[in-house]
Amino acid sequence: MNKTSKNYWYLIIFYIFIVVFQILYTKYHPNFKFKKTIDYTVQFNKENYNELSTFLQNDLTERISLFTSGKMKYREWINYLNEKNTVSYKGHSYYYFAWERGKQPNPITATYTSLVHINKKFINMNWDDIFKETNELFVFVKETIDPNLIKRFFELSRPKNQPIKYYWIDPVEIIPVQKVSFVDFIDLKDSDNSLVVGVGIDISNLHEEQTIYYAKYIHTIQIVIVSILTLVVSIIITFYSTSEHWYKSYLFLIISNIYVLYFLNTTEYAGTPDAEIKKIDEINSGLLGVSFLVGVNTYILTHFTKDKHNDLFSQSALIFAMSIILLLMASFKITDAITVKELIEDRIGTQFIFNFSVLLNIVMVINYLFSVLREKFKI
Repeated sequence: MNKTSKNYWYLIIFYIFIVVFQILYTKYHPNFKFKKTIDYTVQFNKENYNELSTFLQNDLTERISLFTSGKMKYREWINYLNEKNTVSYKGHSYYYFAWERGKQPNPITATYTSLVHINKKFINMNWDDIFKETNELFVFVKETIDPNLIKRFFELSRPKNQPIKYYWIDPVEIIPVQKVSFVDFIDLKDSDNSLVVGVGIDISNLHEEQTIYYAKYIHTIQIVIVSILTLVVSIIITFYSTSEHWYKSYLFLIISNIYVLYFLNTTEYAGTPDAEIKKIDEINSGLLGVSFLVGVNTYILTHFTKDKHNDLFSQSALIFAMSIILLLMASFKITDAITVKELIEDRIGTQFIFNFSVLLNIVMVINYLFSVLREKFKI
């Protein structure tokens, strides 16, 4: 076995080791993620929902009675709720809120003002402003905040302590959640305004439940194609490299497979169909942008034909051909997707192949820079 053949076998063995590591890491890494505080809280809330609901409803009734019984004046009572805006149950905290509605002939045009909130900056802000700021955290999430949520609070808060289920942002973790709140209605006869007071519990962590792992959505054949190409390109680099540049093939194999590992373990929220279509359109725009690189790389190949070192020309020509094939694969469209899952699979697969094609074009540019430096310094 000659020296070149040994180099190939070393490269293949190294590649196999990388692939085994990728498989083990991708398979077991998600299971070792650390739980956030909200995960334990949600689990506790679900397991103790009946007891917790009774406790919160009783606490809500007691707090409201401080005002309705005349023990506290209105402003004194609101200040009290802001000072005591948290109640604890078996080590878990739950937050109070209160909204005041100005009297209007039409409830739709009524103004809703936050009077009690765990986040101090929201106190005395109107609903429209709070909704706009909070809803920004639901970008690319299938679930959305109801723009008429506070209006629903007023409509559904009678009879007292009604449980209302809705989507919101956890005020501490700043994570999209599904909540159940117990809300009570108070008619402020002196001012002709009305008020709802409530306390909520998180029953679902949307950040966790709606998070998708790329490895579970990308097609196996796409992973295999890109993975094998990392080895093929490395072998090509080895074949056309001089002995003093043996490390280039290993460097490419490591970097390209770091990309594969990183991509497979990337996570994001499951989006709406419109959000997924928007992401696909952005990738398509990127495909058009890469067409500029085709012209650049054609110039690079022309430069290499005049270079006395033909190894860089051979490497770059084959890599360039592979990048074009990948771009054509990324341009291949499946138009029969009818579910969000199918849209996500199509988009992630296209993104995976497209990104690797860009990586190959970057290798060509690096080869060109290497050539220029070699000419400059007579390497």
